[in-house]
Amino acid sequence: MIRSLRLRLLVHTSLAAALMLGLLGAALYFFVRHSIEADFNQDLLAKAHAVAATAEQHGQTIIFDYEPDELPQFVTSDHPDYFQAWIDPKVVLRSPSLKQADLPRLPVTGEVVYRDMVLPDGRPGRMVGMSFTTTIEPNAGRNILHAENSRTVILSVATDTIALHRTLENLGWLLVGLCLLAVAASGIVLVWIVGRAVRPLERIARDIDELQENDLSVRLHPPDVPLELQPVVEKLNGLLSRLDAAFSREKAFTADVAHELRTPVTALLTTFEVCRSRPRDEVAYIAAIDKCRGVAHRMQTLVESLLLLARAEAGQLPLKLQSTDAADLLDDCWAMFSPRAEDRRMKLQWQADGPIPIETDPEKLRIILHNLFDNAVSYADEAGSIRIAAELRGNEFRVEVANTGSHVGAEQEKHLFERFWRGDKARAEVGVHCGLGLSLCQRLARLLKGRIEVQTAEHGWFTVRLTLPAGHVEQPAPSITAPVGSVAD
Repeated sequence: MIRSLRLRLLVHTSLAAALMLGLLGAALYFFVRHSIEADFNQDLLAKAHAVAATAEQHGQTIIFDYEPDELPQFVTSDHPDYFQAWIDPKVVLRSPSLKQADLPRLPVTGEVVYRDMVLPDGRPGRMVGMSFTTTIEPNAGRNILHAENSRTVILSVATDTIALHRTLENLGWLLVGLCLLAVAASGIVLVWIVGRAVRPLERIARDIDELQENDLSVRLHPPDVPLELQPVVEKLNGLLSRLDAAFSREKAFTADVAHELRTPVTALLTTFEVCRSRPRDEVAYIAAIDKCRGVAHRMQTLVESLLLLARAEAGQLPLKLQSTDAADLLDDCWAMFSPRAEDRRMKLQWQADGPIPIETDPEKLRIILHNLFDNAVSYADEAGSIRIAAELRGNEFRVEVANTGSHVGAEQEKHLFERFWRGDKARAEVGVHCGLGLSLCQRLARLLKGRIEVQTAEHGWFTVRLTLPAGHVEQPAPSITAPVGSVAD
């Protein structure tokens, strides 16, 4: 298999050129051959007409009145031609060159007939057969014959084709030689053309080789890029953009992790130093231990979230689909956050009465709901409102979790799923959140073949909408939905 693009182009174009030149040469050969053979046949037919012009009818006798010097090719030539005439079924004349031999009598029916043959002396030749009516002489004897008494003569004339075959053979070899010469010349030209054609590839290869791993912001812009290579350059630039963004996220991720871990580690070290500075009573030590335990718990949450997010991005979280009542799962998940919502005097609008049967992985969905409920309770304003709605729409299950008190603008929506991103003052000041919740929810939603969207509306409402495939489950009977504005117990 040819691996070189340059050689592949050269071989394929050379083969195409050779094929086209061969077809052109063959067509030219057959056209010229047909023309030469037509001229040869016309010359042969002219000889037959010359012989027929000498025929005269005197009474019932046919006389070919010619002198030897008038038709020398039939008499004294070293390579003579031949003719023979019949009046059915009698031979009335033969050329002196035939001697005792005979020419084939062609079945002439008023048309001129040509046939290749071997001449009496062994040479290759061609024969023409024709018929004509004799000329009646007016002074031919006592009885004057009328035109209707004229006789039909069948005439065959033959000549050799040695010169014709030699001409056609020379023509064939000439065309073959010219085609080979043209192929060789076109090959030399193609070497130069293909060399110029692959130069853009070489320039692109040099540009790629000059890229540095510490600076992926450079893009490929080689001059005079052919139209066929532009998609390749665009795809490479797109790949470089994605790699640049991935490395930038990796750098930012490393810095963010270091920042998120530095704060609790610093808090732990400070607490330890304070405790070690002087003896304290039991209550003070218990308070310090509780503080350190809270810090360690937040560190554990951060590490577990990072590990879960890394496994989700690597595709290492297997799905365990099973029939699940989404309404019961929502109730169960909200029960963990209901006390905090009551402590902050929040109003709950619940629109998720069951049953809502779906087919999904309940543990993955539980993680998503925990993050959404946690964010809603944590980031809503004091004595604000939370709205939780769930329903089946066709083959889709939709959940909406919304809260008031958001200061995130529409221009910041694109950053909400970035890791460690905090958009407003409330998010930045909450110490128990590390900015991984929505990013983790997005990954798990994709794993469940669904999607998650955010919407920032006027009046401080922040809405997260989760959409998942409902799966092949039986649809429940219609149920009465709790009125908007109902408050959780």
